Amino acid sequence: METQLEKRLQEILSDNLSGSRDIAGDIAALFDAAIENKRGAFEDLAGWLRGACEELKAVHCSMRVVEGICNGVVGILDAGMKEASTRPQLIDFLDSWGAERFKLVQSRIADHAFNRVKGLETIISHSLSSTVLAVFRRLVERNQRPKIIQSISAPANEGLKMARLISDSGLEVELIADAGLAVAVQRADAVLVGADAVGLDGLVNKLGSLGLALAAFYCSKPVFAVFDMNKLLPPDSEVEIERRDPGELARLESDAIEVVNVYFDLTPLDLLLRLITEEGAFTAEQIREMIRSKS
Repeated sequence: METQLEKRLQEILSDNLSGSRDIAGDIAALFDAAIENKRGAFEDLAGWLRGACEELKAVHCSMRVVEGICNGVVGILDAGMKEASTRPQLIDFLDSWGAERFKLVQSRIADHAFNRVKGLETIISHSLSSTVLAVFRRLVERNQRPKIIQSISAPANEGLKMARLISDSGLEVELIADAGLAVAVQRADAVLVGADAVGLDGLVNKLGSLGLALAAFYCSKPVFAVFDMNKLLPPDSEVEIERRDPGELARLESDAIEVVNVYFDLTPLDLLLRLITEEGAFTAEQIREMIRSKS
């Protein structure tokens, strides 16, 4: 079983396709399995959980929910309670991050977003987001069928998976290169993106989101972001932008060329017309006030 746990951990560490919420759900399931099946002294389980959290936070450093779930687990372990009470508390905490709970959160987000994007004919989507997908599915449920322009989202090309999921939901999809997003904005009605983290400095999302938002602003097209409240960063947080294997972009034998594979960028909140959560649709300043209140 321990070999299976390690294998699953490595799969999550190497996952560069899934959205942050899917990764958080996978982490919760992994930790649940570890608590249920890991044999030996409780100190060994605690040590494994701590080590896994350190690795996950280092690799997925731009994903707020990964930090949130790992900090919560370590916080429970640091409380120094007896094993008999720590295990149930860990399980209860992990359940709050599980897939079933988040389906309810996504449903509320989709309801709020529907009121903003209903009636639109063409919407641009960038990268892969289960929350954005939930909005598209809600549109179909309510007999709204806009055309979706979806970026391929290099270098991992997770946009290809997103395009298939959108098509399976019943919407027409046009798959384009990331470089074509600025051109596509001119014939779209709006942009809808997810988020990996949201702080005072801006919204963290897949590389290309900033350029897309700037192009939309120039063309006077609205940009909406959908995410759950757990994505909000504390006011004193510094956003760390994740980098990945340079070989995903190119493998060169020249020491004179540095290949930099940046996965995320930071979009100023004022470029977004509304930031939509399970609690409603908010302006940039309203979100900033929520973040400041976390101090």
